[in-house]
Amino acid sequence: MIKNGQIILCKLFDALCCDPALLPKSTQQKLPESDETGKKRIICDYVSGMTNNYALKMYQRIFSPQFNSIFEL
Repeated sequence: MIKNGQIILCKLFDALCCDPALLPKSTQQKLPESDETGKKRIICDYVSGMTNNYALKMYQRIFSPQFNSIFEL
């Protein structure tokens, strides 16, 4: 049985792999240009370090842009 948290993390991982510009600049700088496996490892490490609240906010910002607060630019 797949849980909501699993879905959110998998979608975040996929979105970040497809568009690394969504990552913070400091993480973008760590991404290797030609090593796809290394890129996925760094993105995986980034996602695994997220708190529940941060992952949920990032998910909402990417997949539900109208959900953002005026204070979250």
